[in-house]
Amino acid sequence: MESQQNNELMTLVRNFGTISNATIAIFDANRNLLASYPDSSIPFCGIIRKNEDINEKCTHCDILGLSKCYAAKKPYLYHCHMGLVEIASPIMYGDTLLGYILIGQFTDNPDKEQIRRNVMKAAKQYRFSASEPLKELDNIVYLDSQYTTALTQLIEMCSNYIWLNRIVKLNNSDLGQEIRLYIATHLTENLSVDTICSKYNISPSGLYQLFQKVFGCGVVKIIREERIKRAKELLLDSNFSISDIASQVGILDANYFIRVFKAETGMTPGEYRKLQGK
Repeated sequence: MESQQNNELMTLVRNFGTISNATIAIFDANRNLLASYPDSSIPFCGIIRKNEDINEKCTHCDILGLSKCYAAKKPYLYHCHMGLVEIASPIMYGDTLLGYILIGQFTDNPDKEQIRRNVMKAAKQYRFSASEPLKELDNIVYLDSQYTTALTQLIEMCSNYIWLNRIVKLNNSDLGQEIRLYIATHLTENLSVDTICSKYNISPSGLYQLFQKVFGCGVVKIIREERIKRAKELLLDSNFSISDIASQVGILDANYFIRVFKAETGMTPGEYRKLQGK
């Protein structure tokens, strides 16, 4: 995946952080940081993460949150091991992961006693002074449930905005493979160039150039190849009639299917099935 950390991305995180009163970070699909606002975590987190053991637990919480939001394909709200709230959201294009948005760190409970207890417990376990992080408790922002719900919806909108405005992009190879996978799994549907262009927000000339670069041919040829590939599988793995197989690969005219199959393979579907011993 190719990412563009440009002025638009920095403006987005800065504006989001300003209006939400929360820290926001955007990562690529490999969890590499692309942009954040502010530039560092809240002071409380910065202090406790100086301890290597605590830092490892914090990192584990982040990875777990990102993994769960990707599995759910939607924002995931969770409490870290210190009791602070974070919200992770995947940036998706179809089934392809482009990156993540992570916002935090705040509390959804005005009573910060549980966080204080967590600090005291960790300080005792990992042998560090609790005085410095405890001084920062009053500076941890409290956001009520209504605000948190709105924030969760807003982060999902930001995820969509990032893709629609091409702030984080697929590289040509990824996009080409994504479109080819869509073709292969939707053979019975309308696979016209216009339909594919509309779905992937790409011009016909852009689609042609993309397929030429990635596959060395146009999209029509790829559609035909995927249909023949699936037809071969059905000829060998099923007892469907030639007419039924034609229909299942998106060709309603069985005679036309036979002509296309022979043009691609040098034999008719019946000859191919017989030759393969089916």
